[in-house]
Amino acid sequence: MKNAAIALILSAIVLAACSNEQASQNEASESPDDLMVNRSAPETSARVPAPRPAAPAEESERPLIEAPRIRGQAEASDGSGMDLIIYAADRREYQESLQLVAEQSTDSEFQQLDAALRYLMINDPSIMNDEKRLFEFINGKTGEEILQATANLLDDRAAEEG
Repeated sequence: MKNAAIALILSAIVLAACSNEQASQNEASESPDDLMVNRSAPETSARVPAPRPAAPAEESERPLIEAPRIRGQAEASDGSGMDLIIYAADRREYQESLQLVAEQSTDSEFQQLDAALRYLMINDPSIMNDEKRLFEFINGKTGEEILQATANLLDDRAAEEG
């Protein structure tokens, strides 16, 4: 009986050892994806919209480059608005002067002036997108003088590049 008990214990040990080897082999053959639990993102009942930037309270707070575009209103034969002096001591005076020039200029003339002012604001090294410097530069000049200054700046740039 002693032999039977030893045989039984040895068989149990051998069986236990074999089952541990199989468990080790099964664990090694499983991929990391099999071990991970797949989860989905929690559902939200209501999405909160992103906050919108507040609109400037006054016209004077808006950047100059984003000012509403004005259109020239004169007929082709009437257009003498480019000879008017633009006063630009401050934003209000500047906008009033532009409105007056627009009323006395053709649409095409005024759009040339508008493009010249925008070009100066961005590309003139003495202004460099500074509204105050732009106002100092154009204050007391006519539309024609501003167009000429822009043409000179463009000529200088072309000479530097070419």
